Parts: sequence; structure tokens; C-alpha cells
Amino acid sequence: MSLNRIFVAIAAAGCLALACSRGPRPEPIPEAVPGTYAYDAAGSALGKAWQIGASLNLKPDGTFELTLDKMVGGEKEPTERTSGTYTVSGDKVWVTESKDAGGIRARGSHSLVIRPDSLVGEIGWKDHLVLRGMGIPDPVFVKRGQT
Repeated sequence: MSLNRIFVAIAAAGCLALACSRGPRPEPIPEAVPGTYAYDAAGSALGKAWQIGASLNLKPDGTFELTLDKMVGGEKEPTERTSGTYTVSGDKVWVTESKDAGGIRARGSHSLVIRPDSLVGEIGWKDHLVLRGMGIPDPVFVKRGQT
């Protein structure tokens, strides 16, 4: 597996918070939750510069779109796009990926804690250590605007 693929796998896993359990019973979506949230990070690890940019668009109808752009060692990787549905329960947003056109199984549900101006991905301590070791900050999606 190339170093670029490792960075891509870590970035994608970090941006989706890696929480792979089913969420609790959904509640109505609060008006303040839908909108566009952004995650941007850059740094270097193992002698390679990297940059990650993600845009998470939560729509009022309970669907989402995630766009992930990354660059490793000066080479831009293909943009990844994911979509699916989301629900709100308490102080968390639970996103669930849809199956893609090829029928590939979705990765499960991922939780993000709702803050007044952001969504904070919930990750386990092992994933936190891996991200920190690679110089990648924890996934915090900052709200950019309403849809």
C-alpha cells in the first residue's frame, strides 16, 4: 500500500469520525443544524506535506453530502464524494452513508457532537492517537452557512 493511500485512508476515516454504531432514536432536525460545515487541515508527516479539505452539507430534509479533497506530497488525489442520511438525537448528529451505485456496503453510522458553531467528530482514543501521530487534528467541522 503506497504512502498516499495510507494518508487517504486515515483522512477519510478521521473525517467521518469512525464511530460505527447505530444511533439512538432520531428527533426532529433543529433549524440550526442544517448548513454547510468545513474541515481544513494541513501539515507534514514522514517527510510528506499533506492537506485535507472537507465540506459537509446537511440539508433540511435529513440528507447529507460530503466532499473530501486531499493532497499528499504535492499530488492532488481524486475528490471523494459520499452521501446519505442523517438524524439528530440529543446533542449528536448521526450520519449514515448510502450504498454507492455499485452496491458497495456503506461504512455504517458516524456521530458528530453538535456545538454552537461546529460539529465535532467522535473518535475512539486509538484513532485519536493515530491521527495525532500523523499530525492530523481531530475532525471538527466548522459551520460556514445555511442551506
